[in-house]
Amino acid sequence: MMTPAIPAKKDILSFLTAHSEQAYTPKEIHEATDVARGSVDVVLSRLEDRDLVRHRGEYWAINDAGDIEKTLSAMATARAATDRLGSEDPDWGSGIDDSAAQE
Repeated sequence: MMTPAIPAKKDILSFLTAHSEQAYTPKEIHEATDVARGSVDVVLSRLEDRDLVRHRGEYWAINDAGDIEKTLSAMATARAATDRLGSEDPDWGSGIDDSAAQE
């Protein structure tokens, strides 16, 4: 199952990429993408941590569009793999016998 943050990131990145010549407030991004208003600031901060977006004052814009296209493509690939194979099992490896690996 995909976390709700993934579609929000994709929606915001896609919107800002499509409008790369402008900067927007979080409220404008919310209205354009339907991402929950309370989530927009958090998502933008996480995207900024990855150097995908930048801001001045309250206005946010996309960084290098080429990097964004790669990121969106990787996100689509990950989503397709999850849809096809199912979500990752966090307990995967807990049953592995470590003694066999040491031989």
